[in-house]
Amino acid sequence: MRYLFFIIILCFPFLLKAQTGYRLIYNLKYQIDSTDINSVSDELFYLDMFGNESYFLSENKFLLDSFLVNVDEGADVNVLASMSKRPKIPTFGYILQNKNDTVRHYERVLTTKIMYQEKVNLSWKLSEDTLQIGNYICQKATTHFAGRDYEAWYTTEIPLTAAPYKFNGILGVVMRVVDSKKHYQFNLLEIKSTEKSLIYELINEQKIIDKKDFLIVKEKMKSNPEVMFTEFGFQLTEEAREAMRKKTEARLKRENNPIELE
Repeated sequence: MRYLFFIIILCFPFLLKAQTGYRLIYNLKYQIDSTDINSVSDELFYLDMFGNESYFLSENKFLLDSFLVNVDEGADVNVLASMSKRPKIPTFGYILQNKNDTVRHYERVLTTKIMYQEKVNLSWKLSEDTLQIGNYICQKATTHFAGRDYEAWYTTEIPLTAAPYKFNGILGVVMRVVDSKKHYQFNLLEIKSTEKSLIYELINEQKIIDKKDFLIVKEKMKSNPEVMFTEFGFQLTEEAREAMRKKTEARLKRENNPIELE
């Protein structure tokens, strides 16, 4: 995907209905392989805010989950006859719910929907440095999170407090946040009003586990994709297993640069 330059569009009402909120659209530019500066990709993310809670997920995740909800409810039976309309599988398959500085991470691992939660209280160092982004004067703040040093640029000229991913704790709207190696960079593109989607109501049905257990399960799935086929009752030949192992090893060698290093 070609890198998108940010265009800030502010045309939202200040008085909203109960189930209406704000959608901030961020572009994430990230480096897949920490040893290869050319392994760069980008993806759009939604930060949907409703009162004192927000939801952060990729656009592809939102589109796929919305599609599946419609299929489950029989809202569009023609979709079943045309799988070409099925949204692509998201690279980032999680939903982050943020409420009162508690972040809940929702994700499907194999056939099980699971969730862990954690308190995220980042310590930000505010600076007097300023930068104009779009039409807004932004101030600089820095922090350390999950093994990376970050620089954020935020503005208080927009009457919201919002930030992508887990970069909470700044009073204002984070327009840009980037780590010191420039492996992960979020840029705000747009703000608009949005209705609360049904997919956010359904995530509360997921099983709660510890973050440590979640990471163990997810790592097992990544390094041993055969488990997925076993889960669905498929039997693989030894030749197919060997081919899958080689493909997995190559993929893991390349995808070595998660946003959270610790």
